[in-house]
Amino acid sequence: MALNASTLSNLIKNGLLSGGIATETGGQLQNTCDSIAESIVDHFKDDQVVQIPIGAVIVSVTGGSGAPAVGVPNAAPIDCVVS
Repeated sequence: MALNASTLSNLIKNGLLSGGIATETGGQLQNTCDSIAESIVDHFKDDQVVQIPIGAVIVSVTGGSGAPAVGVPNAAPIDCVVS
């Protein structure tokens, strides 16, 4: 699932409205929710690293040509930075 500031902003706004915490006043609430959502999404994108565990990815294959092919899994975790 992708991080989407617009969707998050609408969820924040709807939560504030349905909870009686805020009222819609000329788009000011939407602008505030947009700002909050963009900050949250930026924070996650700046600080998120996905780690693929040891043995989850075949990094090379040996054998073949009459011999059984054998996959060699990753020996260390693989870090992927989310952008």
